[in-house]
Amino acid sequence: MGKQLVFILFFFLNLLIHNAYAYNLKQVADKEYMSNSSITSLCQDERGLMWIGTCDGLNIYDGQEIEEFKTRDKEDYLSGNLIDNIVYTGEDIYWIQTYYGLNRLNRKTNTITHYNEFQKLFFMNKDSHGNLFIIQDSNCIYYYHKKEGVFKKINITGIPISDIVNFFIDGNNRMWVVMKGYNRCYDIQQEAASGDITLLPQKTNLIYQTSLIYCFNDEQSLYYIDKEFNFYAFHIPTQKNEFIANLGKEIQERGKISSIVHYHNSYFVGFLMDGILLLEKQKETNHYQIQSLPINSGVFCLKKDRFQDVVWIGTDGQGVYLYSNPLYSIKSMVLSNYTEKIERPVRAIYLDDERTFWVGTKGNGILKIYDYEFDKNISDCRAEVLTTSNSALSSNAVYCFAKSHRNLLWIGDEEGLTYYSYREKRIKSIPIRIGNEDFKYIHDIYETADSELWLASVGLGVVKARIAGTPDNPVIVDAQRYIINDGELGSNYFFTIYAENEANLLFGNKGYGVFRYNETTNGLEPVSTHKYENMTLNNILAISKDSSNNYLFGTSYGLIKYTSETSYQLFNAKNGFLNNTIHAILRNSSDDFWLSTNLGLINFDTKRNVFRSYGFGDGLKVVEFSDGAAFRDSQTGTLFFGGINGVVAIRADGRPEQLYMPPVYFDKLSIFGEQYNLGEFLTRKKETEVLNLQYDQNFFSVSFASVDYLNGNNCTYFYKLKGLSDQWVNNGSESGVSFTNMAPGEYTFLV
Repeated sequence: MGKQLVFILFFFLNLLIHNAYAYNLKQVADKEYMSNSSITSLCQDERGLMWIGTCDGLNIYDGQEIEEFKTRDKEDYLSGNLIDNIVYTGEDIYWIQTYYGLNRLNRKTNTITHYNEFQKLFFMNKDSHGNLFIIQDSNCIYYYHKKEGVFKKINITGIPISDIVNFFIDGNNRMWVVMKGYNRCYDIQQEAASGDITLLPQKTNLIYQTSLIYCFNDEQSLYYIDKEFNFYAFHIPTQKNEFIANLGKEIQERGKISSIVHYHNSYFVGFLMDGILLLEKQKETNHYQIQSLPINSGVFCLKKDRFQDVVWIGTDGQGVYLYSNPLYSIKSMVLSNYTEKIERPVRAIYLDDERTFWVGTKGNGILKIYDYEFDKNISDCRAEVLTTSNSALSSNAVYCFAKSHRNLLWIGDEEGLTYYSYREKRIKSIPIRIGNEDFKYIHDIYETADSELWLASVGLGVVKARIAGTPDNPVIVDAQRYIINDGELGSNYFFTIYAENEANLLFGNKGYGVFRYNETTNGLEPVSTHKYENMTLNNILAISKDSSNNYLFGTSYGLIKYTSETSYQLFNAKNGFLNNTIHAILRNSSDDFWLSTNLGLINFDTKRNVFRSYGFGDGLKVVEFSDGAAFRDSQTGTLFFGGINGVVAIRADGRPEQLYMPPVYFDKLSIFGEQYNLGEFLTRKKETEVLNLQYDQNFFSVSFASVDYLNGNNCTYFYKLKGLSDQWVNNGSESGVSFTNMAPGEYTFLV
């Protein structure tokens, strides 16, 4: 008895649309993972998979893993190891060009057909209907006849093979043969019944007075350089030429050009022996500024991604790079790389008006970095470390900094309160005593405009005091302490203060939730009396508020979006968050927030309840963050988060990125632990893929994937198997599901 699994695909993706300008250059493939690190060709299929040809074999990259392509048996081999070109013609058919022959790979069956009549160097491209065309000899073009499974020849005059500089089919399905001194353009006509193809000559307005040395293209334009090194762009729909720049100096210095790609208002120019240039159009003058990207090798190929705002760079010896322009420039500063004196976690951050960057640590005192700028390497800045041994700090465990309306900076630490005097340029002590007890363990500070000072202590409650004295020498008077549960030490762990305004202050408590100061009763009262099932939701580490007046409570079990006692939402690892613990919250704009966790950062849009995560895989060097260690610079909008080994700085300086929802596809099948070619088990029923298994093949696993090179770490998969259960199962980021002892029948698998 046979068994069928009917797959109907849905995809749930937690991501946030981003914008970007400060470019990101990420090396995504190198020697460790690929068959070879010299990249000779790039090809992207309809799923988004990037096929990477190298000097020694073929590789496939899905945004998460690189897999070396291996043939099924001795008969299915590639005719050469050096992959000159790859063309995908649809329906799982890939054409792979090597020096020793042409190979047709059927990915469904993993079989290879060899066409050894095409060897050494030749031009190869495809049209919009998946027809493959080849120019190997003068005055003729070959095409693959799908119905007959053979190549057929079309004789055409006026195309000497030695003069061809480019051969392609444009977005209107017209064929172009560009030669040094002239060009030819043809309409591709295909007879539906027979499948035969004829070419009809067409006139073009592409005329160049000086012969060409290079020509490249995309679907809408040609990019060519003549013998005088003038770089032009010819726009096919308008039939107009645009002068870009003269590259004589650059070609003389760097040698031969391998490829050119148009990207927004810029051009990438790759050099075969010496790196890559970016020609960026200047708004004021319309001239192109030329800058070099930091790739210290030859560049063999460039490719614009079909689906996302990415340029792929294939190098000679350094693998593949991805160039993108994310909205946020994110910079990690691992402090031990700059000074041996800082090894402890960062617990406090502040950037003052003098552009001095203050970093408070739990055990190493304060690191002061002078004349800080986001784009400056902090190793180039003057810095000093302040500790109890060389300053009036009362403890080397520093938990908070706070701005003052006076000429000073408040500092809270394990042993109490101090401040930095800008006039005297030194730290001064300012003891606070409540009764006979020193007020210690200060984790947050807030000063009002009318000289009230609020202090939150982890263990001793909350203090309100009045600031007397002079602007440069404050004195604390009239200190009053507010506690809960009769002052029990374990009940009075207050981590954070949030000021909606100076008359409405909230205090986050570890274990008992959020409290508000009631001026009428002169006491603290709980914001909510709701009893959560998980008590760690009462561990409040951070507080903020969005434009719709929803409170955001960062807890040890996720983020609470709180409207009222009866209306709130919880977001945590079950929803795709990196981690449950929310250490700090910073508001970037009205509904755009950043959260720090134990495994990275989360950018959360409270209006749409969507988020994007940033972790180690996104290049962060600091991923485990600290309670309350966060600061927003009002001058530049830069956000800072502190962690156990350093600081992450975030700046928005990019262009809008288009929302991309990648398709989900099934890619692997395992039966009783043995891998099989999935394509051999799949059939199609209308728009549905059907997996056919025998009744005794009832222990199996299926893996699926969605290719997203910008947000690939932010996928959360849910699935259900109709016929077995109607419950959606949160599979997290795992892209595979196993089934055991399945009864014969027909099931529908939804992802």
